[in-house]
Amino acid sequence: IALILNCFAVLGIGSYAYTQAFSHFRKRDYQVISVERTPSATVLTARPLGRPLKLARGQFAILHARRQELREPHPFTVAGIGNDGTLKFAIKPSGDFTRRLHDHLRSGDVIRLEGGYGRFHFRRGGEKQVWIAGGIGVTPFLSMLPDIENYPKCDVTMVYCVRDRSEAIDLDTLVSASEKLPNFKFLLHASAEGGRLDAGKLADLAGLRGKQADLFFCGPTALRKALVGGLTRLGKQPRRIWFERFEFR
Repeated sequence: IALILNCFAVLGIGSYAYTQAFSHFRKRDYQVISVERTPSATVLTARPLGRPLKLARGQFAILHARRQELREPHPFTVAGIGNDGTLKFAIKPSGDFTRRLHDHLRSGDVIRLEGGYGRFHFRRGGEKQVWIAGGIGVTPFLSMLPDIENYPKCDVTMVYCVRDRSEAIDLDTLVSASEKLPNFKFLLHASAEGGRLDAGKLADLAGLRGKQADLFFCGPTALRKALVGGLTRLGKQPRRIWFERFEFR
Protein backbone atom coordinates (compact mmCIF):
# COMPACT_ATOMS: atom_id res chain seq x y z
CA ILE A 1 0.00 0.00 0.00
CA ALA A 2 2.84 2.38 0.85
CA LEU A 3 4.44 1.76 -2.57
CA ILE A 4 1.16 2.52 -4.36
CA LEU A 5 0.62 5.70 -2.35
CA ASN A 6 4.19 6.83 -3.05
CA CYS A 7 3.70 6.24 -6.78
CA PHE A 8 0.56 8.38 -6.76
CA ALA A 9 2.38 11.07 -4.73
CA VAL A 10 5.22 11.18 -7.27
CA LEU A 11 2.71 11.29 -10.14
CA GLY A 12 0.84 14.17 -8.47
CA ILE A 13 4.01 16.15 -7.76
CA GLY A 14 5.25 15.56 -11.31
CA SER A 15 1.91 16.68 -12.78
CA TYR A 16 1.92 19.84 -10.67
CA ALA A 17 5.52 20.65 -11.68
CA TYR A 18 4.65 20.09 -15.35
CA THR A 19 1.59 22.35 -15.30
CA GLN A 20 3.48 25.11 -13.51
CA ALA A 21 6.43 24.93 -15.91
CA PHE A 22 4.14 24.77 -18.94
CA SER A 23 2.12 27.80 -17.80
CA HIS A 24 5.33 29.88 -17.67
CA PHE A 25 5.59 29.66 -21.47
CA ARG A 26 2.00 30.84 -21.89
CA LYS A 27 2.48 34.19 -20.14
CA ARG A 28 2.90 37.51 -21.94
CA ASP A 29 2.99 41.16 -20.92
CA TYR A 30 0.48 43.57 -22.43
CA GLN A 31 0.02 47.32 -22.06
CA VAL A 32 -3.45 48.74 -21.52
CA ILE A 33 -4.21 51.26 -24.28
CA SER A 34 -7.81 52.08 -23.38
CA VAL A 35 -10.22 51.63 -20.47
CA GLU A 36 -13.95 52.26 -20.80
CA ARG A 37 -16.06 52.11 -17.66
CA THR A 38 -19.76 51.41 -18.07
CA PRO A 39 -22.33 50.53 -15.39
CA SER A 40 -22.20 46.87 -16.41
CA ALA A 41 -18.54 46.31 -17.33
CA THR A 42 -14.96 47.50 -17.46
CA VAL A 43 -13.98 47.30 -21.13
CA LEU A 44 -10.22 47.29 -21.63
CA THR A 45 -8.02 46.93 -24.69
CA ALA A 46 -4.35 45.95 -24.43
CA ARG A 47 -1.52 45.54 -26.93
CA PRO A 48 1.28 42.97 -26.61
CA LEU A 49 4.70 44.06 -25.40
CA GLY A 50 6.55 41.52 -27.53
CA ARG A 51 5.08 38.27 -28.84
CA PRO A 52 1.30 37.98 -28.42
CA LEU A 53 -0.45 35.05 -26.80
CA LYS A 54 -1.67 32.23 -28.98
CA LEU A 55 -5.40 32.59 -28.41
CA ALA A 56 -8.35 31.17 -30.28
CA ARG A 57 -11.65 33.02 -30.38
CA GLY A 58 -13.88 31.93 -27.50
CA GLN A 59 -10.97 31.11 -25.18
CA PHE A 60 -10.16 32.73 -21.84
CA ALA A 61 -6.93 34.03 -20.32
CA ILE A 62 -5.75 34.51 -16.74
CA LEU A 63 -5.13 38.19 -16.02
CA HIS A 64 -3.44 40.25 -13.34
CA ALA A 65 -1.98 43.75 -13.36
CA ARG A 66 1.33 45.17 -12.19
CA ARG A 67 -0.39 47.08 -9.40
CA GLN A 68 -0.31 46.12 -5.73
CA GLU A 69 -4.09 45.97 -5.48
CA LEU A 70 -4.47 44.01 -8.75
CA ARG A 71 -1.85 41.27 -8.48
CA GLU A 72 -4.29 38.43 -7.83
CA PRO A 73 -4.76 36.42 -11.08
CA HIS A 74 -8.30 35.83 -12.37
CA PRO A 75 -9.67 34.16 -15.55
CA PHE A 76 -11.62 36.26 -18.08
CA THR A 77 -12.93 35.37 -21.51
CA VAL A 78 -11.46 37.40 -24.36
CA ALA A 79 -14.07 39.62 -26.03
CA GLY A 80 -12.01 40.48 -29.10
CA ILE A 81 -8.75 39.63 -30.87
CA GLY A 82 -7.24 42.18 -33.25
CA ASN A 83 -5.14 41.36 -36.30
CA ASP A 84 -2.22 43.13 -34.62
CA GLY A 85 -2.49 40.98 -31.48
CA THR A 86 -4.47 43.47 -29.38
CA LEU A 87 -6.94 41.90 -26.98
CA LYS A 88 -10.22 43.21 -25.64
CA PHE A 89 -11.85 42.22 -22.36
CA ALA A 90 -15.25 43.15 -20.92
CA ILE A 91 -15.21 42.46 -17.17
CA LYS A 92 -18.22 42.77 -14.89
CA PRO A 93 -17.40 44.51 -11.56
CA SER A 94 -19.08 41.87 -9.40
CA GLY A 95 -16.40 40.95 -6.83
CA ASP A 96 -13.55 42.52 -4.88
CA PHE A 97 -10.93 42.11 -7.61
CA THR A 98 -13.18 43.13 -10.49
CA ARG A 99 -14.36 46.21 -8.58
CA ARG A 100 -10.75 47.20 -7.88
CA LEU A 101 -10.01 46.66 -11.57
CA HIS A 102 -12.93 48.95 -12.44
CA ASP A 103 -11.71 51.66 -10.04
CA HIS A 104 -7.91 51.52 -10.43
CA LEU A 105 -6.88 50.22 -13.86
CA ARG A 106 -5.56 52.98 -16.14
CA SER A 107 -4.28 53.34 -19.70
CA GLY A 108 -0.55 52.66 -19.74
CA ASP A 109 -0.71 49.99 -17.02
CA VAL A 110 1.05 46.71 -17.74
CA ILE A 111 -0.95 43.51 -17.32
CA ARG A 112 0.27 39.92 -17.48
CA LEU A 113 -1.86 37.39 -19.33
CA GLU A 114 -1.65 33.61 -19.36
CA GLY A 115 -3.48 31.52 -21.92
CA GLY A 116 -5.28 30.64 -23.94
CA TYR A 117 -7.47 28.10 -22.26
CA GLY A 118 -10.78 26.51 -23.15
CA ARG A 119 -12.40 24.88 -26.19
CA PHE A 120 -15.53 26.98 -26.52
CA HIS A 121 -16.02 27.67 -30.24
CA PHE A 122 -18.96 27.36 -32.60
CA ARG A 123 -16.87 25.38 -35.15
CA ARG A 124 -17.35 22.36 -32.89
CA GLY A 125 -21.13 22.51 -33.37
CA GLY A 126 -23.50 21.58 -36.17
CA GLU A 127 -24.95 23.69 -38.96
CA LYS A 128 -27.90 24.98 -36.90
CA GLN A 129 -26.95 26.70 -33.65
CA VAL A 130 -28.49 28.80 -30.90
CA TRP A 131 -26.21 31.05 -28.86
CA ILE A 132 -27.42 32.27 -25.47
CA ALA A 133 -25.47 35.00 -23.69
CA GLY A 134 -26.42 35.92 -20.14
CA GLY A 135 -25.11 39.35 -19.14
CA ILE A 136 -21.31 39.47 -19.27
CA GLY A 137 -21.45 36.01 -20.89
CA VAL A 138 -21.63 37.82 -24.21
CA THR A 139 -17.81 38.05 -24.33
CA PRO A 140 -16.95 34.73 -26.09
CA PHE A 141 -19.67 35.35 -28.67
CA LEU A 142 -18.28 38.80 -29.42
CA SER A 143 -14.86 37.27 -30.05
CA MET A 144 -16.31 34.53 -32.32
CA LEU A 145 -18.52 36.90 -34.32
CA PRO A 146 -15.88 37.80 -36.97
CA ASP A 147 -15.58 34.10 -37.92
CA ILE A 148 -19.27 33.69 -38.77
CA GLU A 149 -18.80 35.20 -42.23
CA ASN A 150 -16.33 32.43 -43.12
CA TYR A 151 -18.84 29.67 -42.29
CA PRO A 152 -21.91 30.44 -44.46
CA LYS A 153 -23.41 26.96 -43.88
CA CYS A 154 -23.59 27.65 -40.14
CA ASP A 155 -27.01 29.12 -39.27
CA VAL A 156 -26.81 30.98 -35.92
CA THR A 157 -29.52 32.58 -33.80
CA MET A 158 -28.15 34.53 -30.84
CA VAL A 159 -30.24 35.59 -27.83
CA TYR A 160 -28.58 38.13 -25.54
CA CYS A 161 -30.20 38.31 -22.08
CA VAL A 162 -29.82 41.44 -19.95
CA ARG A 163 -31.85 43.07 -17.19
CA ASP A 164 -32.00 46.42 -18.95
CA ARG A 165 -31.16 47.42 -22.52
CA SER A 166 -28.58 49.95 -21.24
CA GLU A 167 -26.49 47.05 -19.82
CA ALA A 168 -25.87 45.48 -23.25
CA ILE A 169 -22.22 45.51 -24.35
CA ASP A 170 -21.30 46.22 -28.00
CA LEU A 171 -24.97 46.15 -28.97
CA ASP A 172 -24.30 48.13 -32.18
CA THR A 173 -21.74 45.52 -33.29
CA LEU A 174 -24.20 42.67 -32.81
CA VAL A 175 -27.06 44.47 -34.55
CA SER A 176 -24.79 45.43 -37.45
CA ALA A 177 -23.59 41.84 -37.86
CA SER A 178 -27.20 40.64 -37.91
CA GLU A 179 -28.03 43.11 -40.67
CA LYS A 180 -24.92 42.23 -42.68
CA LEU A 181 -24.71 38.44 -42.35
CA PRO A 182 -27.54 36.26 -43.73
CA ASN A 183 -26.57 33.35 -41.46
CA PHE A 184 -26.61 35.34 -38.21
CA LYS A 185 -29.81 36.41 -36.44
CA PHE A 186 -29.57 38.53 -33.29
CA LEU A 187 -32.23 39.03 -30.59
CA LEU A 188 -31.92 41.14 -27.44
CA HIS A 189 -34.05 40.07 -24.47
CA ALA A 190 -34.31 42.65 -21.69
CA SER A 191 -36.08 41.19 -18.65
CA ALA A 192 -37.17 44.66 -17.50
CA GLU A 193 -39.30 44.88 -20.65
CA GLY A 194 -40.22 41.29 -21.51
CA GLY A 195 -39.90 39.43 -18.22
CA ARG A 196 -37.44 36.66 -17.41
CA LEU A 197 -36.40 34.46 -20.31
CA ASP A 198 -37.79 30.95 -19.93
CA ALA A 199 -37.68 27.85 -22.11
CA GLY A 200 -40.99 28.62 -23.84
CA LYS A 201 -39.90 32.12 -24.82
CA LEU A 202 -36.52 30.84 -25.98
CA ALA A 203 -38.10 28.13 -28.14
CA ASP A 204 -40.37 30.71 -29.77
CA LEU A 205 -37.60 33.29 -30.30
CA ALA A 206 -35.11 30.82 -31.76
CA GLY A 207 -37.57 28.51 -33.49
CA LEU A 208 -36.26 25.53 -31.51
CA ARG A 209 -37.43 22.01 -32.25
CA GLY A 210 -36.30 18.86 -30.51
CA LYS A 211 -32.67 17.85 -31.12
CA GLN A 212 -32.22 19.99 -34.24
CA ALA A 213 -29.82 22.67 -33.00
CA ASP A 214 -26.67 22.86 -30.93
CA LEU A 215 -26.97 25.18 -27.94
CA PHE A 216 -23.96 27.32 -26.98
CA PHE A 217 -24.37 28.97 -23.58
CA CYS A 218 -22.33 31.43 -21.54
CA GLY A 219 -23.88 33.01 -18.47
CA PRO A 220 -25.18 32.20 -14.98
CA THR A 221 -25.38 28.49 -14.16
CA ALA A 222 -28.91 28.86 -12.78
CA LEU A 223 -30.14 30.30 -16.08
CA ARG A 224 -28.55 27.48 -18.09
CA LYS A 225 -30.09 24.77 -15.90
CA ALA A 226 -33.53 26.43 -15.98
CA LEU A 227 -33.51 26.79 -19.78
CA VAL A 228 -32.16 23.31 -20.52
CA GLY A 229 -34.55 21.70 -18.04
CA GLY A 230 -37.49 23.63 -19.46
CA LEU A 231 -36.62 22.74 -23.06
CA THR A 232 -36.35 19.08 -22.11
CA ARG A 233 -39.81 19.14 -20.52
CA LEU A 234 -41.19 20.79 -23.66
CA GLY A 235 -39.64 18.10 -25.86
CA LYS A 236 -37.43 20.71 -27.56
CA GLN A 237 -34.10 19.81 -26.01
CA PRO A 238 -31.00 20.78 -28.03
CA ARG A 239 -28.98 18.22 -29.97
CA ARG A 240 -25.88 19.10 -27.93
CA ILE A 241 -25.10 21.69 -25.26
CA TRP A 242 -21.79 23.54 -25.09
CA PHE A 243 -20.60 25.68 -22.17
CA GLU A 244 -17.46 26.42 -20.19
CA ARG A 245 -17.16 24.83 -16.75
CA PHE A 246 -14.67 27.18 -15.12
CA GLU A 247 -15.89 29.00 -12.03
CA PHE A 248 -13.59 31.14 -9.90
CA ARG A 249 -14.17 31.55 -6.18
